[in-house]
Amino acid sequence: MITIIKPHSTLNYYPPLQFLDKWNNDSKFREYYMGFLKNLKDGYRRRKSNYYKRSMINVS
Repeated sequence: MITIIKPHSTLNYYPPLQFLDKWNNDSKFREYYMGFLKNLKDGYRRRKSNYYKRSMINVS
């Protein structure tokens, strides 16, 4: 049987078990990852905000 591991981008491309191990045992990794999530969330908010601004069409 072949096992295929597809890490998720939100886990910073770590396989889930490796991510969990690093999260539980490495405080510097947790600090780094919290910053990574904040940047990811801020980028999403900016894209969402810009989308709504671009989609508003003033018809006079």
